[in-house]
Amino acid sequence: MPRTASFVWGLVNTILTIGIAAYIFKWLLQTTVGWYLRRKTSAQRSLLLARVKLEESQLQLRESHLPKSDENGWEKVEKHAVGSAPNGQEADDEWEGIVGFFHPFCNAGGGGERVLWAAINATQKRWPKAVCAVYTGDDANKEEMLTKVENRFNIKLRPPTIIFLPLTTRYYVLSTTYPRFTLLGQSLGSLILAYDAFSLLIPNIFIDTMGYAFALAFSKFFFPTIPTGAYVHYPTISTDMLGSLNSSAGQGLNAGTGKGLRGTGTSSPTSTAASAAPSIS
Repeated sequence: MPRTASFVWGLVNTILTIGIAAYIFKWLLQTTVGWYLRRKTSAQRSLLLARVKLEESQLQLRESHLPKSDENGWEKVEKHAVGSAPNGQEADDEWEGIVGFFHPFCNAGGGGERVLWAAINATQKRWPKAVCAVYTGDDANKEEMLTKVENRFNIKLRPPTIIFLPLTTRYYVLSTTYPRFTLLGQSLGSLILAYDAFSLLIPNIFIDTMGYAFALAFSKFFFPTIPTGAYVHYPTISTDMLGSLNSSAGQGLNAGTGKGLRGTGTSSPTSTAASAAPSIS
C-alpha cells in the first residue's frame, strides 16, 4: 500500500510539473512573439494610418467640387455591429481601427473574391473611418485592383481606406508545392503565411476569407484579444475533394492531379485561387 501511494503521488507530481511547465512555456511563447511582432510593426502601422488620412483628405477635397452621387447599388448596412455597442443601439461610426482581411489570392476574380470585396464594402459603410487591410500575394496596384473589382462585380470601394499588404510566402500554400501530404503541407504553410501577414501589420480585427483555419489559430494563440472571423469559400475538405477519391471520377489524390489512389493521370486547376485552395493528398 505505501508503495502504491508513493507511485500515485509521484505520478501526480509529474503530471502537475509537466502541466505547469507547458503553461509557462505557452505563456512565454505568446508573450515573446506577440510583443516582438507588435514592436516590429508599430512604426509601419503609424505610417500606413498617416498615409490613409492623407489620401482621404485629398479625396475629400476633390469630392467637394463634385455633385453628390447615389449609393453604388449595395444595400445600406445597419449600424448594429456585434460587440461594438449595446443591444439595439447604433455602433460608433467614428471607429478608426484596422480590419485585416486574409486573402492571399484577392485578384483571382472568383466567387470567393466577390465575398471579400462585398465584406470590405460593408465595412466601409458601417465604419467609414476604419482601415481595411488586405493581406495578399498579388502584385497588381490598388488602382488597377479596385477598377477590376468595380468592372467585374459592380462594387465601388473607397480607395483611401483600403491598403494592400504584400505577402512574400504565398508559395507555401500552393497545392503544387506539396505533391504528397498536400493538406498537411498547406495547413502548416498557412502558419508561415500568417506569420508573414502579422509581421507586416497587426489589425484590430482579423478575418480569414479563404479558409485557412490555421491562420485563425495563429491569431488566437499569439493575439487572444484580437477578434477573429471567417468566411470559408474554399473549405479544407469539400465534397468535391472526397469525390475525387473515386478512381472512376477522373481525379485522384495529390492536389487533384491524376486518377485513382496514386494520381497517375494529369489535370490542371481551373484558376490560381483553386490551386491555392486546400487539396487532398
